[in-house]
Amino acid sequence: MNEQEERVHVHHCCKKHGCKYGDEDCPVAYGDAEQYYPCQDCDDYYDDYLDEEREAKISMYIEQIMKERKEVHEKERKAYWKGFITAILVIILLHIGLSYVMFSN
Repeated sequence: MNEQEERVHVHHCCKKHGCKYGDEDCPVAYGDAEQYYPCQDCDDYYDDYLDEEREAKISMYIEQIMKERKEVHEKERKAYWKGFITAILVIILLHIGLSYVMFSN
């Protein structure tokens, strides 16, 4: 099998579902070459084709996103409580000031 024929097989054939062209010497079907893409019969790309390295990168990426979201949420929560406490203190001081004005005469 020449290089061009092998390229056709690695782009279209499947280790799980066999040779798309019915060739007996398909390098993908017999495990001599890795397929590049899932075949038309594969149901779920992620179950059959993600290797451990890709899964680890995806997990690391998800963990990074979750960490960043948690940090943002924590900053927003702190800002909310800071604003809430400031508003309460302003209201208390306004009440004290009004009481002083009303009852100082």
